[in-house]
Amino acid sequence: ERFTVPQFEAMIRRDYGEMTNAQRIEFGFVKVSGSAAVVQVFFVGESGSARAFLYSLIAEGDSWKINGVQPMRSVPPGNRWAGLHI
Repeated sequence: ERFTVPQFEAMIRRDYGEMTNAQRIEFGFVKVSGSAAVVQVFFVGESGSARAFLYSLIAEGDSWKINGVQPMRSVPPGNRWAGLHI
């Protein structure tokens, strides 16, 4: 509710281009603590390099809402990372 849809889209394209250009998305650890959760998300590019983010989520009713996003270090092509590999 902090942004309008166009403002949110512009912010994602400007600050997190890896998200919009990812060839696939993979998930790492998930930690749930009551009505809060943290999810590790990897955005994998064409070259195989990945950009990792920690998503903070908060439960609201029957759904989870993004409460914040923290960038993590990049993962070079050919390196493995912890998490699910689908």
